[in-house]
Amino acid sequence: MSNGTFEELDVGSCQGTHVQPFSTDLHLLFLECKQSAWLLAIVFGTIIIKLGQNWMYTTIGQLQRELLQIPSTDRNCCTQKVLLLLWWEFVTGVVGILSVLIITGNNAIIWLTIIVANMVGVVLAYTNIEADHHSTALELINMLERYPSNGERPKCEDEEARRTFDAITKLRKILRRNKEDIKYIKDDFDPTEGQPMARRNLIL
Repeated sequence: MSNGTFEELDVGSCQGTHVQPFSTDLHLLFLECKQSAWLLAIVFGTIIIKLGQNWMYTTIGQLQRELLQIPSTDRNCCTQKVLLLLWWEFVTGVVGILSVLIITGNNAIIWLTIIVANMVGVVLAYTNIEADHHSTALELINMLERYPSNGERPKCEDEEARRTFDAITKLRKILRRNKEDIKYIKDDFDPTEGQPMARRNLIL
């Protein structure tokens, strides 16, 4: 459909287009190609974009999880991870616009490429990106900060505070275990060697 034909349409009216998705024709913003080799370049660009998008989305998700491990009082707009997250959001926004422009190419080959590249991108992203930088020490500190100062089990609706109290209480009971609960087996005799073998088995 030419621009002249579109301009002749009455306001509020619609008509069919000449686009044939199951062909090698290409219809992009400001660009139309009929059975052109440019289709191969667009397909290659689509693969790069979709692989990159999956990698970036996985990276963003990882940054979000790591940020949520940090107490809210220690997070602000100038935190290094927040700034890095904003940068990736900007990049993915730009790439996302490019992706939308390609999707509107109205070509089934491009659509199929997007689906396959998405699947491959997910596999590559989740099998190659490094594991989350999980901090057990930070989680332990956050848990201890929830421990009630009066040493009594909290009766409020803070379920996490009650779990913290129960965990610390259980840990204290284990550490205070009487030595009588520890059994030793000493001076076992090894018949194959003919010599006594000192061995201690600790049973908690």
